[in-house]
Amino acid sequence: MTLWCFVLPLMAVLAMVILAPAVFGIREVLFGIDSKHRKRVGVGAAILVIFVAGGGLVCAAPFRSLRMCLQAPYSPPPATLGEIDLVGTWEAHYGNSVDRLILSADGTFKQVYTSGYVEGYVYETGWNSWGVQRLGDGRVRVSLQGARFYPDGIAVAEEGGWGHGAGSFYDPITIRRVDMDGKLVLNVRVDPDGELILYHMWSTGDQGFAMTGCEMDFFRRVEMP
Repeated sequence: MTLWCFVLPLMAVLAMVILAPAVFGIREVLFGIDSKHRKRVGVGAAILVIFVAGGGLVCAAPFRSLRMCLQAPYSPPPATLGEIDLVGTWEAHYGNSVDRLILSADGTFKQVYTSGYVEGYVYETGWNSWGVQRLGDGRVRVSLQGARFYPDGIAVAEEGGWGHGAGSFYDPITIRRVDMDGKLVLNVRVDPDGELILYHMWSTGDQGFAMTGCEMDFFRRVEMP
């Protein structure tokens, strides 16, 4: 009870601060109409437009993230999907770190991981081989030889996954083990906007789907060939 005595007034004050521009804008519009003062109406309307637009910009990203997270692990790709449909540059962001995959039409790829937390840390593969694996239930995976799993940090990437060996990863769709010894395996999925994504495996079987920040779980294509 004591905690709520502090929290509720704080929330009320915060709400008043956030809504103050809207209240002021509405007041200016109403007073302007009542006094037939066009300039006052214009100022109030401008304040309301800025308030609504700013709120939309602030809220759009979290709501989009929530919508995407609720639909994880997303839809399977079309049956007509081929290797050529995956060619291009893909990126995943883990906080300030950037994980980049460059998939070439000749069956080779390069991974470039740049840490945003360990100064000077960059992992770059050569032009190694990659390929598509089609499973009997319609799922499609991409296998990249020599690539590393970086969503859980550098130590996990270099050690192969929580000290249990590189094979101790799980498919988030089936919660079955996936062998990633010496390679990175990704699920090919389609997000709510109809875009292809390359979805990471899990490092533990009971990881669960996030409600926010799920963009860290997959690569999105940023450049076509």
